[in-house]
Amino acid sequence: MTILTNDDFIFEYDSSGNLQYIIDQKAIVGYVVKEAPTKEELQKIITSISMNRKSVTKIPKWLNKLNDTLLGDLSSKKTSKLLMLIYFVFLSINIINYFNFRNYLQFQMTLDFFSKFNSNQVLIGIILFFEGLIFLHEGFHIFISLLQGVKVSKLGFKLKYGFIPMLYVRIFPTSYNKKKMNIAFAGLVADQFLLLLFSVFFLVTKSEVFYVALILQITLSVFNYNILFPSDFMQAILSRIDYLEFRNDSFKYLGNILKGSKVDFKFVNILKLIYSVSFFIMLLILFLNVFFLMINLK
Repeated sequence: MTILTNDDFIFEYDSSGNLQYIIDQKAIVGYVVKEAPTKEELQKIITSISMNRKSVTKIPKWLNKLNDTLLGDLSSKKTSKLLMLIYFVFLSINIINYFNFRNYLQFQMTLDFFSKFNSNQVLIGIILFFEGLIFLHEGFHIFISLLQGVKVSKLGFKLKYGFIPMLYVRIFPTSYNKKKMNIAFAGLVADQFLLLLFSVFFLVTKSEVFYVALILQITLSVFNYNILFPSDFMQAILSRIDYLEFRNDSFKYLGNILKGSKVDFKFVNILKLIYSVSFFIMLLILFLNVFFLMINLK
């Protein structure tokens, strides 16, 4: 795999040296190259992309500096091995740590859970948790992306499905699936590190601030393996099989069935149907739990 760049474009080549992907750095859009073009054909493609560019995406100055400073060229294979090693080291330590403080983790995550602590402890614990989420979790996504030579275009916040707050990192498009898989998997590695960090601080200090942060981090870490949401685990799987649109296609397929449209019941479509139905069942269960919880509090 080879990458060549200039001020406007990034060119990605396959293992045989054939051009397979062009990235417009101005609009941050990728284009698949189906057949290896000649120099004249490539120039025509570049000219066409430039002339038809609808907009220019502005990248924050601090991200531009980060891209210029930390951009590396570590292979996806070496990155994957490094991530797996770090992940299993942290996971092993966390399993050992669990037996040291398992008695402290007998809790129920209800709305009155935090009432056991004073408001300052809860607030500081929540702030600590979000600092870890922003600077370590999302920061590790950014670091692994840049380490492999994939630039980052945005660090943002959004409400997924209108009510689930989510931070996210947006990278430049790339045709290298293993790189995308590593970038997603980096979040799971960061989760293990944060679990270790908060648990060690809690074991040493016995501070309820770190207890609050730890419980929130445990909740996030478990949620990050939920395949029914666009979790890091799910994104890593879909990146590896080169089907990042699987979730969207699943919901579209279910929509076509509900509309009465003619559909093809191939194996992959059955998987889409099972996935989309499971997702909405999970949402229904979630809403019902919240509803009955609110009733019980009255």
